[in-house]
Amino acid sequence: MLTRSFFTTAALAAGVLFTAVDETQALDLYAPGGYTLTAGLGADWTPATAPMLTESSPGSGIYELDFDLDYATNGNLSGTSYGFKILSNVNGGAVEWSDVQLTPNDAWFVADADGQMTIRINTNAAIDDGYFPNTNRVAILDDVSTWTAIGNFQTQLGSATDYNNAFAGTEMLLTSPGVYSLTTTIPTAGAYNWRAVNTGTFDGVGTDGRWNNAANLSFNTFENDQEITLEINTNIGGIRYLTEAVLAGDTDNNGVVEFADFEPIRDNFLTATSLRSMGDLDFSGFVDIRDFREWKNAINSPALVAQALAQLQAVPEPTAILMAGVAVALVGGTRRRVG
Repeated sequence: MLTRSFFTTAALAAGVLFTAVDETQALDLYAPGGYTLTAGLGADWTPATAPMLTESSPGSGIYELDFDLDYATNGNLSGTSYGFKILSNVNGGAVEWSDVQLTPNDAWFVADADGQMTIRINTNAAIDDGYFPNTNRVAILDDVSTWTAIGNFQTQLGSATDYNNAFAGTEMLLTSPGVYSLTTTIPTAGAYNWRAVNTGTFDGVGTDGRWNNAANLSFNTFENDQEITLEINTNIGGIRYLTEAVLAGDTDNNGVVEFADFEPIRDNFLTATSLRSMGDLDFSGFVDIRDFREWKNAINSPALVAQALAQLQAVPEPTAILMAGVAVALVGGTRRRVG
């Protein structure tokens, strides 16, 4: 079974910084860019004459701008790429570059077949649907239809290089309207990252938005040849990944929590690793008391926990802090509710 496998801290871990906006009242949002003159909406890249977005429904926090690139006048511009920004004019007055930039980096779109375009941004904070970015999410309706998943796993799948934006082996296929995905197996367990790009370019979508050097989304595989699904939903402008569900405390992923699952925690205690199979159950990048606690709570056997504790105490050069942490973990697991 596939399940969402992500953490709300992932955006922070990726160094993502978004500007918070007040969701309780309508925002004055404007979209200056390199398309406005062609669309008859003012001078290019000029905030003062930039078109204004409108809220799709009161209080939704979702704003849209519809425009026509007017192929009848300008010729067929299908396939042409344009950049833009979205500014929030929070103080009133003339729109300026000093206004709040909801897209700190230039966002992008590619003109479609008929030239009728829609820019959409979801300004709600901490959108909890499993996709990244989770705020100020930009989407283009009638978006491009050629997407490639790039990342540090592509050479394992036959690519000459990682982050190869033209590798057919990681082409993302349309699975439902506006949703493209890649389901594959990664030969070697490890820590990986990825983002979705318009095939042949680095115009993409990542954890920090829609731009040509978007931040990667990190994920872990905990066994060799593990299946992973990478997905972009162009309807909302977000990416996510899906992995096989894991059982808490199960380091070897055999579906049973047993004493053998403690052994990699013991063997790699207080060492850096990002592999679940080596004891990093919480994907913190380090095997420590938290991983032991997850296994202890999952095994639910005081006798096996006591045996494991004795072995953990034999780890070379244990520190007083380590032993105190182990003791706290053990006591926490044996406490019983009374009354």
